[in-house]
Amino acid sequence: MYNVGGVLLILGHAPLLLKRDPSTFFVAIAFLSFAVGFASWAGPQLRKVWESSLGKLLLPLLHGLVLLLSIIWARFLVAEALGLPPQDFDMTVGIWTLVLYVPVWVFVIAILTFLFYVIAMVSILILEIVNLILDLALPLYLKTLTCRFRSDNVYQIPRIRFLTMPWEQQDF
Repeated sequence: MYNVGGVLLILGHAPLLLKRDPSTFFVAIAFLSFAVGFASWAGPQLRKVWESSLGKLLLPLLHGLVLLLSIIWARFLVAEALGLPPQDFDMTVGIWTLVLYVPVWVFVIAILTFLFYVIAMVSILILEIVNLILDLALPLYLKTLTCRFRSDNVYQIPRIRFLTMPWEQQDF
């Protein structure tokens, strides 16, 4: 599905080469095929998480959080639209809760994805700082020790292994 999405995305943006607007039909189908490809890849992995004991605990808690946020949003909308307290319109609040359940799920998933992204970026930053410190401190330390540089980009020091990235230059 990723390949189909890539081809359709290229076809959708081909009119840009002719100084025209991109074809929204091809772009929409491309994004849809990317989404289907991602869902087919992530689905089995999510199912494994859901079947674990942690997943069985987190999923109802997440549903409860989404339902609570949907009720809050629905009560706010009913109060704003009617100018009256929402306690008097339980049926309307219930219907709006059901209508808003899916958008709140999308919002919660977006928040969780953003948090995952931030955690990943912070961990990459920490790893880069550690790598920089090791790159600055390791040559000074290696001058005092006997060290070999192997072809698989691993410095071997007695009882310590420092991994390096293959694209980094080693100056010794």
